Amino acid sequence: MRTTPYAVPRPSEVIAEPWFSGGLPVGRLVAGWDYESLLKFERVVRVNLRTVLEQAGLEANTPVALHVRYWASGSMVRCSAVVQGLVADSTGWSHAHLIAPVHGSDLAGELVLETTLVRQDDVESNRFTARRAGSILWRDAHHLALEGEGGLLPVAPVRFREQGFPPDAAWYISLDGADWSAPAMGNLLVLLNVDNSSVVEALEPGDSGSALLWDALMVDVVCDLVRRALDDDEFRPVQSDEDELSTGGLVTGLIRSFLRLPGEELDDAVARLRGEWVRDPSLVRSRAQSALKFPRAVKS
Repeated sequence: MRTTPYAVPRPSEVIAEPWFSGGLPVGRLVAGWDYESLLKFERVVRVNLRTVLEQAGLEANTPVALHVRYWASGSMVRCSAVVQGLVADSTGWSHAHLIAPVHGSDLAGELVLETTLVRQDDVESNRFTARRAGSILWRDAHHLALEGEGGLLPVAPVRFREQGFPPDAAWYISLDGADWSAPAMGNLLVLLNVDNSSVVEALEPGDSGSALLWDALMVDVVCDLVRRALDDDEFRPVQSDEDELSTGGLVTGLIRSFLRLPGEELDDAVARLRGEWVRDPSLVRSRAQSALKFPRAVKS
């Protein structure tokens, strides 16, 4: 449980209804999406505003808002979707209909929809109360898997013959060191071999064979990065949101999305995977293939 250095209201003072998309309740899977789509998620949140401010030790006229943001474990893109200020009615309650647009091009891996109740202004205060704009008074997060996702990765086309790599290989996954706290997007780079005709064809828009190639690449990325982390005794799964953009946060997201068993804690998943990687690495790869639905033509 996350603790704060200031008073917060009881969670029961905020009533968040389930997320809906296209008129249907949102479960654990976003079906039928693609990178060109614009997803729209909606929910109603009711806040006992008068009581919330009182329990948080704030003035009755303190401006607060509901904030929805989203991010994805595979792309590590973090976006703000909607901020809606709250005003209490005569009963002290405030009702908000939140509509959060989510761009498919931002997504890969697991999608997290986070709703927070935040303070909107800064004040000087010596009390143990929320005094900074953005201070979180209440938080709710909903995790969703993306059906058929193939990952968004930093890639660079390279002539392998000129760089000393195996000339007919398809790609090389480069991880710059094992500093798990370093930013993931500065540490990871996938080199694509433009000397390989199949890779060149897959880079062309609309190529019919590109989906299978990119799916195979994503399996390699998951297995390669997770294996490197498991081989390093210093690696620990990232537990806090603040570190999710790190290399360790990316690997943690891959384990959480594709290799953790249902109901399994992250630390337990890492310990199990370390043993499996030594005893039966093919089992780990098979788990990744299953979670990524590889090849995509196979339907469950």
